[in-house]
Amino acid sequence: SAPDNARHVRIGLVTARLSGDLLSLKNWLAEGLASGIVTITTLAALLAGSAVLFPSIALILAAVVIPWGAIALVLRPSLRETIGTARRLRGRLANVAGDQVVSRLTLVHFGQTHRALDSLMRRGQQLSRTLVRRATISEALRAAPDWSLPIASLAGYLVLQSASGTTLPP
Repeated sequence: SAPDNARHVRIGLVTARLSGDLLSLKNWLAEGLASGIVTITTLAALLAGSAVLFPSIALILAAVVIPWGAIALVLRPSLRETIGTARRLRGRLANVAGDQVVSRLTLVHFGQTHRALDSLMRRGQQLSRTLVRRATISEALRAAPDWSLPIASLAGYLVLQSASGTTLPP
């Protein structure tokens, strides 16, 4: 329930925000958190096992895990900030749109529809830019394992070359 001092609380807006937040939470738990825990645990077990059994393979695996972890550490704060900004902008846009729907006759009567629509358009464009930034960062995080594969390939090549006693070609 809304607090007693809440002004302009609309049940539709609150319901839309709540359902959106619950859907985001479900997706984060199902695709993000659970998958991350399984991936980190699996990689740590593989890295520890290969360090004991096959140290040269552990180097190759570390060449994947270390860049991947570094990319995640660098991009996560930016993603968290962008998600927060997008949620704030979405809430403000919904609030302004709700106010304009309720006061549409007043806006038309005083000839303020263009100013109101321009305000909505600017807020919508700002939200779109933020959502594109959020998607870009999110996809960069999802592609982080693929970014580290060339590094792992080079590490594997170097391990194989050192095992065979040859040097890199010129």
